[in-house]
Amino acid sequence: MRPLVLLGLLALALVRAQKDPHWESGRSAIVHLFEWKFEDIAAECERFLGPKGFASVQ
Repeated sequence: MRPLVLLGLLALALVRAQKDPHWESGRSAIVHLFEWKFEDIAAECERFLGPKGFASVQ
């Protein structure tokens, strides 16, 4: 019984964490920049992605 309760609490914690992605309100899109250099990603975020309202970069 105890492992089942712990599993339920863990599932509840994971589900609640998904509801709050810590983004600014009104932003919900994620951009994947595969094989980009870090300097290029930083420039793209500052010049285009941030002002256009993208939420995050992976």
